[in-house]
Order: sequence, then C-alpha cells, then structure tokens
Amino acid sequence: MKKFFAGAIALSLAFNANAQIRASAGLMTGMPMSDWADDNGFGIGGGVSCEDMVTDNIGVGLSVGFISFSSSVESLFGLQEIGPVTMIPIQVFGNYHFTPSEEFDFYVGVGFGYNSINRSEITRFGIREDFYEGGATVSPRVGVTYMLSDALGLDLNLGYTILSATFEGADEANDFSYIPLNLGVVYVIE
Repeated sequence: MKKFFAGAIALSLAFNANAQIRASAGLMTGMPMSDWADDNGFGIGGGVSCEDMVTDNIGVGLSVGFISFSSSVESLFGLQEIGPVTMIPIQVFGNYHFTPSEEFDFYVGVGFGYNSINRSEITRFGIREDFYEGGATVSPRVGVTYMLSDALGLDLNLGYTILSATFEGADEANDFSYIPLNLGVVYVIE
C-alpha cells in the first residue's frame, strides 16, 4: 500500500513540475448505509487533502480524515453497550475538473485507499473493550469548488464510500459503507 501511495505521488509530480496545487481542509460528515445504519447515527469529523493538477482538467492527490459515528445499542437485558464507531480514511484520488478556470469548478472523482475502524463495547460491569479493523475503500464523488479569489475557494462534495471489514472473532464481514458530505476551504498554490 505504501508503494502505491508513493508511486501515485511520484507519477503526478513527473507529469508537470510547474503544477497547480490545491490544498484543502474542512468538515467531514457521513450517513451510514446498509445494516450498520440500523444501530449507528450521523457521523461528523474533519479532513485534509492535497491535489496536484497534472493537466488543466485532471488532478491527483492524497486525503486523510477522521469521522466518528454515534451509536448507543444495548443488547438483551442491558448487558452490553456499543460505543461510537470511529474511522480514519486515507485515500489517493483522481478528479476530472470540467470547468477548472471558472468561478464554479465542477468535478467528478474517485478515491482508493484504506479505512481504519475502531469500535468500542462497554460491558455491564463498565469494562471497555476496543476492537480495531480496517478495509480497502472505493469512493466515487461529485463536487463543486466556488473560487472566492484566485487563491481561495469553498469546496463541497458528495460521495459514496464502499467499505467492508471483518472484526476479530466475527463470522462474516460487515458492510461499513457510508455517504460522505464534505465542506471545506481550498487554497491554490501556483
């Protein structure tokens, strides 16, 4: 996985040494999908990304985030409570920008990476157990950047993160897919 990330960054830098870089940071939210949506609520967190415009319309980059989904599930007779589910998504991504030099820059993209998952359980006796796992992700997305000036803009994007992971001791994989909605500030470095 490390070789993949390093290769993607090296490849993007090789295309254009005078490339435009788009650094962004912002608020990340998520709505759980599939079976785990029954026991978990809305997620909130944040993230940072850096995108290198290798051509006028194509950008590649790296993003890192943190998101925590609320949960309060009790098993029969209140023997066990499941705490929040937290995730750390790390992805390389590619975007195609339809209108990169306009005030409104519409784009579509896809990210590939790894998502670390932490789930906590608190027993009736107050003992907390943490379970860690992770899985590969694919995240198609659509978005728009509104440029406030030549160097500063607001970015809004919506996607669908496909994620499956199997915790230790579990019989089968769980579907942890969610719909991320991100709002952030973009700073363009020329």
